Amino acid sequence: MNEPQSDVLEASRRGDQDALRLLFEAHKDRVYSLALRFTGDGTAAWDLTQEVFIKVFSKLGEFRNQAKFETWLYRIVLMPASTSNVGTSG
Repeated sequence: MNEPQSDVLEASRRGDQDALRLLFEAHKDRVYSLALRFTGDGTAAWDLTQEVFIKVFSKLGEFRNQAKFETWLYRIVLMPASTSNVGTSG
C-alpha cells in the first residue's frame, strides 16, 4: 500500500468519516465487480458490497498490515459470497 493509502487506512481506523469515505470510494468498484461475479445479479451484488464494507469498517482494527489491505479486503468479499446462496436458483 502506498503512503497516502496508509494514511487513509490509519485515519479510517480512528473513525475519521472522510477517510472511511475515501477507503470506500477507492475500493467499491472492485468489490462490486467481485460480488457481481459471484451473485450474477446487480442488486444482490450491491447488497453484498454494502455488507462487505460494513464488515470492513467494523474490523479495521483487526487488519495488521501483514498482507496488503486489498488482499485482506477481498478475502472479506469472498467469505460471504462463498457461503451464501445468492445467485443460485432453488
